Amino acid sequence: MRPRTFTKHSPAFFLHHSAYDLNLLGIDADGKVHINRSLLEIHDGPTLQHALKNIRDKMMRQPREMLARPNREYLAARFEMYLKAG
Repeated sequence: MRPRTFTKHSPAFFLHHSAYDLNLLGIDADGKVHINRSLLEIHDGPTLQHALKNIRDKMMRQPREMLARPNREYLAARFEMYLKAG
């Protein structure tokens, strides 16, 4: 079975990026995904459960090429913003 892929135009892409922009989803410097506690407390059906809650504590898949990987310093700084937004 082929792994799932998402394009910039898929609903999952939009949902994950929106959650990241709103500090509902954070990614630490090691690539671990964190979900805001307030979001975890919401019970709103399968989309929220499968698209966001189930990726909590998962590791972000990294591109094979080192140059294509996210900058760890940027991730750490952005994760601090996520934690402060709390």
